[in-house]
Amino acid sequence: MALRWLSLNHEDYHDIDISETNLKSYVENEVLVVIQYHSNQDVPDSVSTATHAEVEETGTSDVPL
Repeated sequence: MALRWLSLNHEDYHDIDISETNLKSYVENEVLVVIQYHSNQDVPDSVSTATHAEVEETGTSDVPL
């Protein structure tokens, strides 16, 4: 297991406590986290947009710009 290896071989993990009870509660070969991706293609990238570039602003249909 990676945690045991880290605790034995990496100085930043030498003093961690590994809970065997918690480890046994996980299902083997199952993803423990969910990653959700939300595309933001309509939002201009502030890093790649030139400082003086005129970017069309967007708003809602109820509120004028």
